[in-house]
Amino acid sequence: MIDGTKAWITHGGIADFCTVMARTGGPGARGITAFLVPGTRRG
Repeated sequence: MIDGTKAWITHGGIADFCTVMARTGGPGARGITAFLVPGTRRG
């Protein structure tokens, strides 16, 4: 489960998939992971 606050979403209502960027580690770019989430997923 990913828990946090949404910053923005573009075309979220019509997208098949969304790329969710979340901090999963330490500081900097190496601490960010991209998740591919189905557009029909709630939340």
